[in-house]
Amino acid sequence: MSSRRTSIHGLARRLLVGLLLFPLAILARGEPKFTFETVATFGQIGVADDEPTDTVAGVEIRLPHNWHGIRPWFGTSVSDNGTWFAGAGFVYDFVPSPDWVVTLGTGPFYYESDEDELGFDLEFYSFVEVTRRLHKDVRLGLRVGHLSNAGLGRINPGTENVTLVLVVPLSRAPPRAM
Repeated sequence: MSSRRTSIHGLARRLLVGLLLFPLAILARGEPKFTFETVATFGQIGVADDEPTDTVAGVEIRLPHNWHGIRPWFGTSVSDNGTWFAGAGFVYDFVPSPDWVVTLGTGPFYYESDEDELGFDLEFYSFVEVTRRLHKDVRLGLRVGHLSNAGLGRINPGTENVTLVLVVPLSRAPPRAM
């Protein structure tokens, strides 16, 4: 019964986040520039857990190829307790103004830890990040993410992370047609 309640609470949280972010898609005024991007993250994992948090850092690559704005990405993260996870998925950028970008991302990840058991080696990482454009399309912002096995394992405690994110384009977007 407890795992079912946890599953229902997780679904309710995702639905609430979706409902809160849906207006951003409607209000998005700018067109995203799709470039080859590198991403660096640094922050805390386990922020909603009952035990102390751990420091986590990661690197990612976002490819410029897209289908209706949905782009592939892959990355890896490691924490100070030796936990690591790596995988790939898709991201989608909303551009509510020329200086702000809201990115949604998700994908399957391989998870390895001697410290924090999440119930299965296959985990799904989902996140929302809000970044602000700085100089030459470099963006700095905040990400909130969730790592969970989606009920595939015998247990599914999941974990959340909050990280600073730095997005650096490695190629310039092609000029838009007039």
